Amino acid sequence: MNFLDAIDIHNTQQLDALSGEQLDQLPFGSIRVNAAGVILFYSRAQAKLVNREPTAVLGRNFFSEVAPCTVVPEFYGRFRQGVLTGNLNTTFEFVFDFEMHPVQVRIRMRASNRAGEFWILIEPLRQLAPRNENVAYELIAGKFCESIAALSAVSFDFSQCDREPIATCGMIQPFGCLLVLDPQTLCIDACSANTAMYLGQDPGTLLGAPVSEVLTECDTDLHACLSATGSDVDFCPSFFQAAATADAQLLLDVRVHRWRGRLLLEMEPHGDMAMDIRLRGFDVESFQRRLRTSTDTAAVCHEAVTALRYLTEFERVVAYRF
Repeated sequence: MNFLDAIDIHNTQQLDALSGEQLDQLPFGSIRVNAAGVILFYSRAQAKLVNREPTAVLGRNFFSEVAPCTVVPEFYGRFRQGVLTGNLNTTFEFVFDFEMHPVQVRIRMRASNRAGEFWILIEPLRQLAPRNENVAYELIAGKFCESIAALSAVSFDFSQCDREPIATCGMIQPFGCLLVLDPQTLCIDACSANTAMYLGQDPGTLLGAPVSEVLTECDTDLHACLSATGSDVDFCPSFFQAAATADAQLLLDVRVHRWRGRLLLEMEPHGDMAMDIRLRGFDVESFQRRLRTSTDTAAVCHEAVTALRYLTEFERVVAYRF
């Protein structure tokens, strides 16, 4: 039997056992990365799909350097969630279109049996019509030099922006969860639907419960911040670390916001990934003040785009109106 017929792509133990030459013979692209997304192996099949040389991408970050179109909740969000929770096992469809003809693919991401390593398997499904690059170029031209405008226009079709679901608020990115508290009682008024993944409890059991029964550290600094009133609020930090009472092994980064008479707690698993380290040196409060003092939409967009380009190091960051 040909070894290709015996390979189960859902079995990472089999993938781990294959040599580089055998991985190159697989009919789909195979990429092995570490927890930060740095490429450790890049198969010939994947190189052919995206017109790249494996030697040119080894040691580079797959998400931010090689395929920046993947830094979205649907792709990078799932990878981050799986890495930080220790449960990377997901399959979905995606479109690759950065510096290449658009191709719809099926993505499978699995944790390797090698500690700290992960597989990204890419199965081509069909080619798609080219993006409308002229529209993108016309909107960018005049804002950047010609070379930057031309590069930015590649694979970005502004005419598709209004189809993105982010036009409607209510979506929680998959690598974190959200709690909404009553500031008087510190009980949970609302929460995201994915709390079981991070807090070990379904939304139905959380609603109405005191937050102290959900997070283990709510009797210390975090509790003091949540209980602060008046001028004391201005001196409270906004970042904390806590753990869910149902899973004390999973440390969470918690960010507190005060919004329309409610307390919002944004939570995601604690872990140092490339963008987190850069964010640590970013003055969020100063950025928020600049946004609040901006006098028009163009100024707000400029501040937001400048900050995101700094944090992500992306060449392409665009603000657009729905």
